[in-house]
Amino acid sequence: MKLVSNKNNAKYGDTLTVTMSAHHIKDLTGGEFTLAFPSSTYEVTNTSLNKDFKAYAEAHNLQADLTKGEITTAGSQNRITLSKVLTGETVQPILTSMPLIDVTLKVKENPSSYIKWIQNINVLNTKAF
Repeated sequence: MKLVSNKNNAKYGDTLTVTMSAHHIKDLTGGEFTLAFPSSTYEVTNTSLNKDFKAYAEAHNLQADLTKGEITTAGSQNRITLSKVLTGETVQPILTSMPLIDVTLKVKENPSSYIKWIQNINVLNTKAF
């Protein structure tokens, strides 16, 4: 998995979108991905399937679904598990790198620490199928 943010730095109250992309994964039809981020700095405001992934599904007469798990806290990190799957009569796996999921985060107005760079948002677990 690869994470790409639409911003290099974020200030108090800013919103940023992190895109999770399939990268070096062959024959992808679904997966479960756990994203971790500092609980004192960010809150999740939205999760959605990326427009390119939705377009791929439509072009191949497939249904693309996203399931968002509960946000849990472990120490100073929040974790969210996202599952996506392609379904249909004849599922054609993704054969190339492709953006899959967009996660929109908001920087809290009064975080306990200022983090300029978006380097502390990580993928903890990836299970592709």
